[in-house]
Amino acid sequence: MKRAEKLCMSFGLQKRHVMALHRAFKREEQLGTGEITIGEFFTMLHEQPRQLTRGLFDAVGLAHDIKRLRFDDFVICIATIATWSKSELLQYAFKQFDVDESGVMDSRELRAFCEGLKNDSSFYFANNVSIARDKITARDHKHPSKQNPSEQLPVISDDEDDALVDLEDLMKGSDEFQVAFYPLMQLQQNVRGCALGEQFWAGVTVRRQHVDVVVQYMGNHKGKLPPTSAMTRIMALIPFSQAHTKMLVHKLAVLKYAEEQKRLQEQTAARVKAKQALQWGQDEDDNQDP
Repeated sequence: MKRAEKLCMSFGLQKRHVMALHRAFKREEQLGTGEITIGEFFTMLHEQPRQLTRGLFDAVGLAHDIKRLRFDDFVICIATIATWSKSELLQYAFKQFDVDESGVMDSRELRAFCEGLKNDSSFYFANNVSIARDKITARDHKHPSKQNPSEQLPVISDDEDDALVDLEDLMKGSDEFQVAFYPLMQLQQNVRGCALGEQFWAGVTVRRQHVDVVVQYMGNHKGKLPPTSAMTRIMALIPFSQAHTKMLVHKLAVLKYAEEQKRLQEQTAARVKAKQALQWGQDEDDNQDP
């Protein structure tokens, strides 16, 4: 089964949803090549290649230097980004600007992050981003104890050049300064707007989170689903009812749990095989010793 098909199944997308994605793809792909360029893709998003968007393809599991997208690639991009939670979206953005992969953004990286948010935004958003940056860095100075004593850096001034901002700071900042972070959220809104719309993808995102909760329950209960009443199972026969949605979540959770168990078994088998190969190599070395 193709990756794009598996992804659609895991989100509970139906044929009509895939057809809507295909219509969106064909609106841009008009030459019959079966592909769109990266430039055309960003045009659909009302975006452009920049530091914030440069890592999108790598983040969804495609080649970071991909030049053209087939329909399957398009589906993977749209469905993955459209269903990111807020924390996943912030993690993605943080990773793009944490250039040295240290787990914190220094003043230079933070400045680049804030400039990235202000890209193509009105002065209203740009001004809010600057205010948010100043307050986040000020909070970092006021609470140096969040670092281990051995890791603390001396704060010699109130200047932002001393600031170190981690993902937790960014999460708090996004809650406190929602307007400033709107351009980042708008990136996801534009992706959702390509096909099926904001309301649809927001619903899929919530359902995905519910699926994860059920999968976690199954992991703690030897693969068993949470108990369901007979009345719920009967009411689930009514399309679009809450009971129907609940049973769909359970169905998707079973598929995801089975996929995770299969992956764990494959990883275990690979470790056993590697251990056996290492042992055979050691045995051969021992046999060759005089």
